[in-house]
This record gives sequence, C-alpha cells and structure tokens, in this order.
Amino acid sequence: MAETEENKNEAYDGSQIFYEDDKVMLLKCNTLESAKYFGPPFFSKYYNRYRDADNYIIVDKEGDYLTPTLSYLIHKPHRGQIEFFNYENDDLTITDILEKFPEITDKIYDLIGVGNTYNILKRISGGEDIDEYKFSNIDDLIGGFKFNKNNPGKSMVTLKFDDHEDYFKLFDLGEGDLWFLKALFSSYHYDSIGFYHSDMGYQDWDEGYLMRNLNEENIAIIKQILIYIKPNLAELNDDDQYKEASVLLRDTFRRQTENIIDDYSSEKDSGMQKAAEEEIREELCEPFQNYGLFAKSGCFYTYVTTVNVLLGMYNISKERHVDLKGMLSKIGHTMSVGPYEEYIYEYGGGEFDIDSVNRNAKYELEKILEEIEDSNKYPNLIKFREMVDEVLSQYDLNRYYDLKRGTNTEGFRVTKLDPTTNKIYLTYYKSGLKQGSQSEVRSYTLEEFRNFLHNPELFENKILNFRKKA
Repeated sequence: MAETEENKNEAYDGSQIFYEDDKVMLLKCNTLESAKYFGPPFFSKYYNRYRDADNYIIVDKEGDYLTPTLSYLIHKPHRGQIEFFNYENDDLTITDILEKFPEITDKIYDLIGVGNTYNILKRISGGEDIDEYKFSNIDDLIGGFKFNKNNPGKSMVTLKFDDHEDYFKLFDLGEGDLWFLKALFSSYHYDSIGFYHSDMGYQDWDEGYLMRNLNEENIAIIKQILIYIKPNLAELNDDDQYKEASVLLRDTFRRQTENIIDDYSSEKDSGMQKAAEEEIREELCEPFQNYGLFAKSGCFYTYVTTVNVLLGMYNISKERHVDLKGMLSKIGHTMSVGPYEEYIYEYGGGEFDIDSVNRNAKYELEKILEEIEDSNKYPNLIKFREMVDEVLSQYDLNRYYDLKRGTNTEGFRVTKLDPTTNKIYLTYYKSGLKQGSQSEVRSYTLEEFRNFLHNPELFENKILNFRKKA
C-alpha cells in the first residue's frame, strides 16, 4: 500500500467504500491508483487483466505478523464465474472470505449478488406469494410449494430428487461408495453387487459349515443318505465328519448339492443386502432432520421443510449464491457418513432366511434319497436298513470290541456296512492282538454276524466245516 498523502487521496478518489471500521474495509476499486493503494500486489501489476469487471477489495487492517495490512480481491466479471484471491494470489472460495470476515457477509452478498433461490425464499418470507411453477423453474430441486399467508416463513416447500445419485452426491463420498449406493438402491438392479458370492457358498459347504447349520430334520435325512453311501460317517459326531460328509455328497450327488449351495448363497446375498439397506438408510435417509428437513416418502426421494428452515440452512452454509443442491451439498460434505463399499462383505453379520434354505435343502435331499432307493445298485434296502439299525445301535464303526471265549481273548472292529451286498465287514483279532498277522478280514450277513456274536463255537465249526469241504 503506497504511503504518500497524494497517493492516498487518489486511491480514495478512485474507490467506492461500502464498509469500514477499525479492523476491515470493503470497497470497490475503480482506478489503478485504488488498486495500488488498497489491493494485493498482483492486482495492480496485472491491472489491465482485471479492469473490465467489477473488482472489490477487502482490506484486513490487522494483517499478520509479516504484513501489517493484508488485502483480498473479489473479481466479478460481467460474464462468467466470480473469483476470490488472497494477498499472495491464491484462489479462495466465497466460504473462505465469509469465514474470514463474517461482519461484512451481508455487504458482500449485496455486491456480488446471491442466487435466485435465496432471493425467492427471502421474498416469500417477506410475504410474497410466488407461483409454484415459477418457483420450480428457478430451482430444479423444488417439487412442490404451499404458501402460508398467515406466516409466510412457514410456507411448506417440497424438495424432489429425480435420481438417487443426485442425493448421494450431497455427501463427501468416493466413487466406490457412489457406485455401491446406486447399485444397492437401484430399482432396476442393473449392477450386481454380489455381497455373498457363490464361491463363498461352496466354501461354506466344503468346510461343513453349511451342513452343520441345517435343521434337525435335514440332518436326519443326510444321515439316512450317509448310511447308504458311507455308514461310518452317519453319526456326524464332529466337525471333521461334517466336512467329509459335505465333500462326499457334493462329489456323489453334485446336481442336488449345488442346488442347495446356490439357494443358500442367494439367501445369504439377499440377507446381507437387506441389512446393508437398513443400516445405510438409518444413516443417510434423514441426515438433515436436525435442521428441519424431513423425508416425505421413503428415502433419497422427496423431502419437506419450510422457507425459514431453508433460509437458515443457507445462512449456515454461507453459500447464498448457489442453488438448493449446492447449499445442501455444502452442509452434507461436513457430515460424517460412510464409507460403505469397503464393508460390502460385513453387512448383516451372517443373518439370512435359514427357513427358506432348509425348505429347499429338504426338497433336494429327499430327491437324493429317492435316487438311492430307486437305484438298481442296492438290491434290498429294507434288509440293509434292518442290518444298519441293529448293528449301529450296538457298535460304533471302527471301534474295537472284546470277545471272551474260554482262555483266549478275541475281538473285532466293524469296518463297513455294504448296501450292495448287505454284508457286514469286520476285522477279527485273536489272542488280544489288534493288528499284524493275528488279524483277519471277514464279511457276514446279519444272521451270520449274530451267530458270530452269540454262538461262537457253532459258528466257528461252520466256518471250519466249510473250509474242509472247500
């Protein structure tokens, strides 16, 4: 700022002062002398670049520790966007200016003008009944208006978002979050989110997790199936057996098993999507309700409020020159919402419609049973079931049992129940040895197994006689 009295007088002559106190001055610069005396250094240096416009200077008389007096430039071209600069020629926003000099907010808005929306709201608040059609033409977000002649400030305004994405952009969300929200709440579901992919369902099945979570009725059917194809798994006593049984069923009855897995995956996906929708609606549906803006029907679509509320929100945002979306975006970007996409696999905590899964699983498992029972592979399933019920009610598969016969200690393990031959396979041990040369693999019918247990001498004689004849 020049120091001579002559320069000072020329500067004042070339300026139109709108406000001045001990701390700040607001003026319009009309001459180069005014630019040199009051403006930041770059302004006078490039004055010809700025002169074909309205240029307003804010003088900060308190300055900072390096520069006793600072100045800011508001460059308002006759056409185009208004620009704001600090002393060092850095770009600013109107918000930066208003936050720095709140005492001249109204003066600044008077000079640079405010958006039509704010002006219309002020006129309505002052008692002017604006035509709804005219109001909606001024601001695209206006979806309805009802004038209150007794209290104009409480006139009702409806805001309508034509696209969910327009609503989501009011907040400080990244591209990934915007894609996620648009896909999640799209009526047409063009984008498949895939919370729970089918390969995750297959993993749950192969690990035995899915089978373990079926209801008792389905577990009972699975045990019936296992009795036919691998009886030693039929008890399903531990996680390892569930895992082995799951892999076995998938390998043996792939079509029915994959139908169960696909339905489970679909239900998991649906459940997680529902949970995500509920959680996000809770946070994003009415984030402006503390200001007095409320959802009218559903979320992200129509909202209702009053003229006074919108004027108050404009004052809070300090963005009176923008439309309603711009004002709401200014406030929305200060809110702590999201992120959403990065938690795509964590919504719902595993909640899903297990009853639906069980209904479908029962249908598929019963089809497996029918396939087994109609197969020529098993000649007499009734007899096989009788054998299974009797043997497994007394003996566990692959567990050693002692047989006391005179002075010798003998024992056996039931190793297999074969539905194709209706035979019981076991390993027989003599003299207390459970392995090595003293063991012998045998197969019996159910009647022969009973004799083996209860009439050992008679049964052994039959074995010996048979061997002699052979």
